[in-house]
Amino acid sequence: MRYKLTDENGQTYGGCEWGPGVSHSAPGTGELCSNGWIHVYDSPWVAVMMNPCHADFENPRLWECEVSGLELNDYGLKRIVQQCTTVREMSVPALTTEQRVEIAIRCVLHGCTDDNFSRWAERWLDGTDRSADAALAIVTEAVSKAVSEKTIGGMEAATAHAAAEVAWGAARAAACVGAALEAACVGALGASSKSVWAAASNAVCVVASNAEIDIAAVIEGVVENDRNAQIIEEEKCVTN
Repeated sequence: MRYKLTDENGQTYGGCEWGPGVSHSAPGTGELCSNGWIHVYDSPWVAVMMNPCHADFENPRLWECEVSGLELNDYGLKRIVQQCTTVREMSVPALTTEQRVEIAIRCVLHGCTDDNFSRWAERWLDGTDRSADAALAIVTEAVSKAVSEKTIGGMEAATAHAAAEVAWGAARAAACVGAALEAACVGALGASSKSVWAAASNAVCVVASNAEIDIAAVIEGVVENDRNAQIIEEEKCVTN
């Protein structure tokens, strides 16, 4: 089973209509991001996470679908298929801004093994230091390294600068979330919820093309950890 996102009217690019039992087919030729293919996802979570840098639907609808014919895997970011039938509509799962940034950082750690970045990331992830100053400091260093070195963490030279830009975007987003009051970051970092989501989505997109990442597993791990943490907090409230 695969999953497809549409806009609030049940349409995709070019006004293509989808709905219960609706089927469409494509030639299965040409560039992956073209009308020669149909785009679907392996999981609802991946669909929601990648929406900001794919279709960027404002109020997306999610459909469970069946696919057939030729099928390609675009680094786990999406599936490229030849034939698709939307079976039924599903609830769109929600990812918080903080979850999106955590997912991005964990994915960046798969593709960038710079020690300083890793140390910063771990401190952000465990809550030790989510300050804007710490994030911006490591960003400056990452970009500088990309320019001066041929590789970062084993990546090819051609992708080194892109990796640093990803680190910068994720760190920038993380700094905003780490400040707890997102509105306070707008002036300093030019960030908004939508721009943070886009930065996190783009981070996953670029890193996935340079490192093997089970994106669905990363997302589900972050969500599950949050659920467990919430249960623990609720139990504390009951006992107190």
